[in-house]
This record gives sequence, structure tokens and C-alpha cells, in this order.
Amino acid sequence: ELEEWVAAALVPPSSGLLGEVFGRLLGRLYILVPSAVPLSGTAATNQIPGATEAERNLAVLSRVATPLISGSYAGPQAIACSLAQFEGSLEGLCRQRAATWIAEARDVLTLHQTLWAVKARVQCLNSKYL
Repeated sequence: ELEEWVAAALVPPSSGLLGEVFGRLLGRLYILVPSAVPLSGTAATNQIPGATEAERNLAVLSRVATPLISGSYAGPQAIACSLAQFEGSLEGLCRQRAATWIAEARDVLTLHQTLWAVKARVQCLNSKYL
């Protein structure tokens, strides 16, 4: 999924099929390094007034890429942090392509919260009757 989001970030706006092909080609050549620092020297590309949509999307994907690339499960806090960054920062086609992941992440967080509440309730009942 991450490669698809990078390709979507590199598609020029309103470019049609040729832009999609161009974005996919650049997406294959682009190396997403989570520890990379933007050329401007600031960590938050969203604060740079002249940054393009592609630069902002790629900055977000770079920040969130570490748990996604490694495939390691880091818990609900990492998912919530990634979700917040995606919802608050992704724009355009990249956000549309990530919409499925965003919905799934919300469902995972809801499930974690439900399981946590059930576990707490069972512990309360267990302590009451034992």
C-alpha cells in the first residue's frame, strides 16, 4: 500500500491517465527513507508556505513509514499517531488512496477500545465474585 500512496503523491493534479503513469513511474524510482530530513531543514513541511502538495504528502508518508515498512505491530498508540497524521496532513489523490487504510485503522482502534473495556469489566466482575 505504501508504494501506491507514494505514487499517488507524485501524480500531478488534474493530469489524467498520463499523470497516473508518470506518478507510478516516479513512485518506483522514489526511495522512501523514514529518517530523511526535508531539504528545507524543517521537520514539518506543512509549515512551509511554498511546499507543494506532493512535498507535503511525501513528508507525511516519510514520518509514518517506519511502522508501515517494518510491518511490526507497535500497538494502538502507533496506529492512532499514524491515523492522526494521515487525517490531518494527507491531501488530494494520496488521501483518497489512503482512505481505505484510514477506515481500517479507525476500526482497529475501535476494536482495541472495546476489548479494553470488556477486559476491564471482566476484571471488575472477577474481583467482585472472588
